[in-house]
Amino acid sequence: MLRESLRLLRSQPKLFVPRVLTTFGYTAFLLYLSGAIYGAALQLQRGELAGIRSLALSLAVASPLLLAADMLTYGMYASLAEQYRRGDVSLRRALRHAIARWRSLLGIGLAGLLFAALVFAVSSLLLAGFVYTGSPLLLLVVLAVCLAGVVIFALLFFFAVPVAVLERRGFLAAMERSLRLGTKRSGEVVVLNLFFVALIFITMLVGVATQFRGALLAGLLLFLVGRLVQAAVYTYISVVAPTAYLLEGEDD
Repeated sequence: MLRESLRLLRSQPKLFVPRVLTTFGYTAFLLYLSGAIYGAALQLQRGELAGIRSLALSLAVASPLLLAADMLTYGMYASLAEQYRRGDVSLRRALRHAIARWRSLLGIGLAGLLFAALVFAVSSLLLAGFVYTGSPLLLLVVLAVCLAGVVIFALLFFFAVPVAVLERRGFLAAMERSLRLGTKRSGEVVVLNLFFVALIFITMLVGVATQFRGALLAGLLLFLVGRLVQAAVYTYISVVAPTAYLLEGEDD
């Protein structure tokens, strides 16, 4: 499925467009957020709360919009992978298919965020305990919680978006079907997700290494290259799950 996904991307370069757009959308928001936080901190020192209110409003408005864009993009890739097998790839048609399943996709996205937040909260508390006590046992527990989180996330969510879009199932039915398919192929699914975690970690390092700084032109070019690398990796990740579903899921 990894090679099949690469073949798909090589033969259809326009598939990079949705992820490039969402990646730069996230980047633009994060740059704005950094400036807004800095401005709010300066205002707070002067006893002013306008910056905090503006920051809270920006987060309240942008967060659901970015989540919706992200999940619609994932839905598009499920449709695009299916179109590729038929030999007729259309970004516009894929977007229509994803929009038609927006309720299921939004439910999957919210469930994924809540699950990730739970794992992060538990890991943070345990890590704080490790820092306070210095007990190596707690550090091992943190690693175990993170690993268990990746495994459970893989089983629950790996096939959820392709199932929701291609089988036109609701949120709960898509999650149940994804869990069934993920459990049946647990070894492969978990290994793929660990591979994705490694890729995401590498792209985060690339993002940090290519922050905009230094000479204007060189800094800007480096920044753009870093964001394009992120977009390419996220596109690849977005394509693998529906490709795996189409190759293996339909015979379940």
